[in-house]
Amino acid sequence: MAEEGHRDQRGEFLPATFGDYLPATNTTIVTKDYGDFDRASHLDRPGVFRLNIGVGKDTYRSLFGPQPPPPGEAGVVDTGHDFTILDQLLPHPVYAPQS
Repeated sequence: MAEEGHRDQRGEFLPATFGDYLPATNTTIVTKDYGDFDRASHLDRPGVFRLNIGVGKDTYRSLFGPQPPPPGEAGVVDTGHDFTILDQLLPHPVYAPQS
């Protein structure tokens, strides 16, 4: 039986998490940090999770302005947002340039 999960933009396998990937909606629920990848939200805090919702370029621009350049050496996109803040609509800390 194959392990459930998906591959990130680098091709690394990410195991399924609670709710994980819902392909019909392009939505994921992330409940933990992933080492050097995608840790800007500090999801290892008790009770904290991130709901990712895929949007197109026009929607992204209407919410956040122009897409940022790809992530730098730290692996986080520089959008000027605090990705640890709770209950706010934010661009994704890694995938924002792909919107």
